[in-house]
Amino acid sequence: MLLSDAIAQVKRRVQPTQQVPSVVLNGSYTAGATAIAFTDNSNNASVTTAIQPGSIVAIDLELFYVEAAASSGSFSVIPGYLGSTEANHASGTPIYINPRFSDFDILTAINNELDDLSGDKGLFNLGEIQIAYNPVQQAYDLTDTTTSTTISNYIEGIAIRFMTPLPDRKLRTIPSSRWEVVPIGSTTALANFPSGYSLTLNDSAWPGQNMLFLFKQAFSHVANYTDSFQTVANLPATCNRIVPLGAAIELMSGREVERNQIQSQPDPRLAPEVPPGAITNSAAGMMREHASFVASEQARLKRLIGSFRQRW
Repeated sequence: MLLSDAIAQVKRRVQPTQQVPSVVLNGSYTAGATAIAFTDNSNNASVTTAIQPGSIVAIDLELFYVEAAASSGSFSVIPGYLGSTEANHASGTPIYINPRFSDFDILTAINNELDDLSGDKGLFNLGEIQIAYNPVQQAYDLTDTTTSTTISNYIEGIAIRFMTPLPDRKLRTIPSSRWEVVPIGSTTALANFPSGYSLTLNDSAWPGQNMLFLFKQAFSHVANYTDSFQTVANLPATCNRIVPLGAAIELMSGREVERNQIQSQPDPRLAPEVPPGAITNSAAGMMREHASFVASEQARLKRLIGSFRQRW
């Protein structure tokens, strides 16, 4: 699943029929520029007049704060608004005016969900690295011997095994009581342990054979439309349905906060038609569905880890 796919799934849940007013970018936009040229293909004057000082417009994953109203096919902006990243944008890209849920808002909610899943929810990716065994060495850095890749987003170790040479070629397990992983806090020690972790081995493996270290790995953030959740975020494919759902719930919760502000009325609906709590209640079904999916993934991982520890 790509980030663009996840954003589309979130939009289908939080704004299935909503049409966001938009114009299109007239010419390429260079990151950091303070003026945006546009074309209104709708020929609707009300769309153009909606671009007023104080408005927020969205292009791809970037937000802009409008400083001057649209005039002669352009308007002045502050780029990279509300923490979004300044970027180049291609000619013809839609410019959404005051979007209720911008792609940047959805991206932020998705990354928050990834953090939450590998935090309190206890989900993780199963990572593994190979470490060359040395009989005269007791402490090892958590860097893959075969790829020179340093471990990332480490949570905790699961198991260590090694293969004996021919003709046996059996996978042997080192008991968990015979090894431990310790975080390295010393700057001096980091020269020998660039991963920031030291694997202390109080047992022996087989000289000349690599040890296979299996560990729990937290999920990483995504940043671009083409980022794959499996290769960039290390998200198991079984979690693909969870992330967009969790992001949608967070966005809907934020709408309830906005709805209860007394300074303005964000939605063109009468208060009796949408009483307090109505927006949050509308997400109740999604919350139950999300909790069910998370519980299912937790059970899958528990079974998987149990099978590894039994076999190893």
